[in-house]
Amino acid sequence: MNLITYLDKKKGIYMQRINLRKEIETLFLWYLPMFIISYISTFTFGAIVKSMNGDPVLNTSVMMALSTLTAGLDNIVIFIWLFLLTKKLNQKYILWALFGLITNYFAVIIFILLYLYENHYSNNLRKVEN
Repeated sequence: MNLITYLDKKKGIYMQRINLRKEIETLFLWYLPMFIISYISTFTFGAIVKSMNGDPVLNTSVMMALSTLTAGLDNIVIFIWLFLLTKKLNQKYILWALFGLITNYFAVIIFILLYLYENHYSNNLRKVEN
């Protein structure tokens, strides 16, 4: 678990920080294989369906359904990553996970920027208190 716990004296509660570099590395380790699988399977399913004999409308429908299922694998990885990470940080994990499922990369960028801003802001508050 890549968490660092510290006491926020102003709020009187324990806060948690993550090792952001390791968490992003974890995301890449999950994301890249799923991206490759979804990319390759889209072309594979297309070739298989084109080689099938039968109704072209049905073949196209099958190809679109299979492509849609595999194209969403990378969204599911971001959904799971944001869910687990925000749950560790005691944030609204369901909201972040759904945001990641819908917007994909945008949610990850927003999460990282907000996390960095909150850490910078809390560090500045601690410097002012001391």
